[in-house]
Amino acid sequence: MKEIRKKPALLTIIPHGLEERFFQKPKMARPITDFTFDHPFKILYVSTVFYYKHPWNVAQAIAELRSKGYPITGEFIGDGIPGAQARLNRTLNKLDSKNQFLFYRGGLQFEAIHQAFQSADLFVFASSCETIASTVLEAMASGLPIASSDRGPLPEVLGQAAVYFDPEKPGQIATAIEKLMMQPALRQDLAYKGFEQASSYSWKKCADETFSFLARVINSTF
Repeated sequence: MKEIRKKPALLTIIPHGLEERFFQKPKMARPITDFTFDHPFKILYVSTVFYYKHPWNVAQAIAELRSKGYPITGEFIGDGIPGAQARLNRTLNKLDSKNQFLFYRGGLQFEAIHQAFQSADLFVFASSCETIASTVLEAMASGLPIASSDRGPLPEVLGQAAVYFDPEKPGQIATAIEKLMMQPALRQDLAYKGFEQASSYSWKKCADETFSFLARVINSTF
């Protein structure tokens, strides 16, 4: 809008939708002392593996917390470009050479991705450049507490339903994750806030608003 310097006659914002299978009410948040290395606290990152997504920073943050004795694991799901995937694999091998707590699953069929969300305890998203970030919406609908990048538009999508960090600073990511791990009441509160916000996103609403706007455009030209 600033570049065009001309306000369009008609303007609307229509968010993406969510499939019903993603919606699951938040689980009861348990204290970190309930978790063990045999039954760890599971952190999930679902995203394409591009350089601006910073998955290696998330891996470094998880490794830092693991070294403090926290029983946590990190799972990374998503295809990507070869260079970024190679960097992620190198980082995981360096931080966890025995493949004990950092796992890269590669791409997962979209039809099954909701199961990954539902088995996690916390969702992390560390992108520094996004449009709307569909996987964040899916995590919200899945009832997960979220630690998120502070770059736009993520604060617009999540609002008060996340703990934020600088995605280029692993230390800040670790601090955000640790804050959520140590405060089950906060996890529960954020999970419910995100779940409620996600309820306003549907493909039917997206389609209805899209065709309604197209009708307005057509009618305004005659």
